[in-house]
Amino acid sequence: MRAPAIDRVPEVRLSPKQRAFVLDESRFLLYRGAIRSGKTYAGAVRSIDRRYRYPGTTQIIGGPSWSQLRDGTIRTLLRLINPRCIAKHNESTGQIVLDNGSEFLVRTLDDPNVLRAVEAHDVWIDEIAMCPLPDAFDIGIARASLSHPDPTFRNSLWGTTTPRGMDGTLDIWGMEGKPGYGVTHSTIYDNRANLPEGLIESLEEKYRDTPFFEQELLGMYTAFEGLVYPMFSRQTHVKSAPCALHDCDEIVVGVDWGGVTPTAMVLLGKLPSGRVHQYAEFYRPGATLGDVGAQLHEWASLARLRPERLRVACDGSEPVAIATLAQTFRAFAANKERETGRKYVTQLLQPQLAGPTLTVDSACPNTIAEYGQYVWARKRDGETKVVYLTDKTIDHHADAMDATRYGLMELGQRVSYEVITLPSGLQVAG
Repeated sequence: MRAPAIDRVPEVRLSPKQRAFVLDESRFLLYRGAIRSGKTYAGAVRSIDRRYRYPGTTQIIGGPSWSQLRDGTIRTLLRLINPRCIAKHNESTGQIVLDNGSEFLVRTLDDPNVLRAVEAHDVWIDEIAMCPLPDAFDIGIARASLSHPDPTFRNSLWGTTTPRGMDGTLDIWGMEGKPGYGVTHSTIYDNRANLPEGLIESLEEKYRDTPFFEQELLGMYTAFEGLVYPMFSRQTHVKSAPCALHDCDEIVVGVDWGGVTPTAMVLLGKLPSGRVHQYAEFYRPGATLGDVGAQLHEWASLARLRPERLRVACDGSEPVAIATLAQTFRAFAANKERETGRKYVTQLLQPQLAGPTLTVDSACPNTIAEYGQYVWARKRDGETKVVYLTDKTIDHHADAMDATRYGLMELGQRVSYEVITLPSGLQVAG
C-alpha cells in the first residue's frame, strides 16, 4: 500500500494478487476471483488508497443490492478505516466523508440509471457480474468524470467479482484485458494465508464433482457442461423491451420464495406478436413479504393494472404468504411440474426464423446468469468412479429459473407463435 494511507488504516495484509490489483494503473480494472479470494478486501484497499492520494475526491461504490453492499462491501471498507478518520457517515444517504474531504457515495445498481445524476472521480462496482451489464459499466464510466488538480490523477473504474458462467465481464474486459483494461485473476488458494484453517478443504468437498468447482474455487469463466438450456445465449436472447409493459396483451409474475437463498420474481409480458419478454426481475436474499408486496405494487403501476388484476404465480410451498398476497393481488399456487415446465421453457427458447419466442431484458442480470449456470446434477459411480449427469438439476443456482418456469407455465397455452409465409408459399412458425 502507498504511504499516504498507511497511518489511517490498520495493518493491511495483501496477497501478491491483491497487491498487483491495488497498484495497477490501468483505467479500467477487473479483479476476477474465486469466493474468499479477497476481492472485496482488495477493492476496499484500493478505494482508501486513492482517496488519500487525491484529497477532496469523490468515489461511487456500487453493487447489485443494498444488502450485499451493507453486509459485505461497506462492512469491509469501514473495517479498514480508522474510525477517527471518518468525519461523517450517513447511512440513510450512503455517504461516508473522510478527514481529508474525500468521500464515498454508496449506490445500488439494480437500476444503473440511479447514477445518472451523480458525478465522481472514481467508481468501484463490487460483484459487478451480478449487475446489469453493459449498462452499469457504461454509466459508471460516464460518472467517473470529475477532474483533479494533481497532474498524476486519472479517472478510474474497477470491478470485483466472482465470474458467473461466461458473464458480461468477459465481454467487457476479455480474458486478460484489452489496452487500458487491466485484469487480475485470483484463486482461493492465492488467499490461503488469510483464511481460517480448514475452510478451503470444506469448500473443496462441497464443490467436488460439481460443475462449479472451477468457477467458485478457481475464479474461472466456465461454459458449463450439462446445461438444462444450452440454446440460451446472450447474443440471441438478451434484448431490449420491444414495447412498453402496459402494451402487452398479458402480464404475469413468477415467484420463487427464498430463505437462505434469494427470493426471485420475474415480470413477464406477452407481446401482441405472441412472443414473451421478461421485463424485470427481483432477486434478494432475506426479502420480506413486505419487500415482495412493494415490488408487485411497483410492477402493477408500470403495467397500468389495478393490483387485484396482476397475476402472480407463486411457489406453493408458502401457502400463508400466498394467502396474504391474494388479499391485494391475483396470487395463486403455480404449476410446479418440473419436467413439463422445463420442456416448455426449452420450446420458447428455441431459435425460430424470426428469433426465439422468449427474450430477456438486459436489466435482469441474475436471470441471465442462471441460464448459464442451471445444469443437470452429476453423480460419481462408486465402482467405476465415472462422473455422469443425472435427470435432476443443481438447484442452488435455480431461483430465477424456477420463477421463470412458474410464470411461463401460467401463460401456458396462451403463448403463440408468429406464422411466417416463405416465398414458396410455405407457412412456418417464426
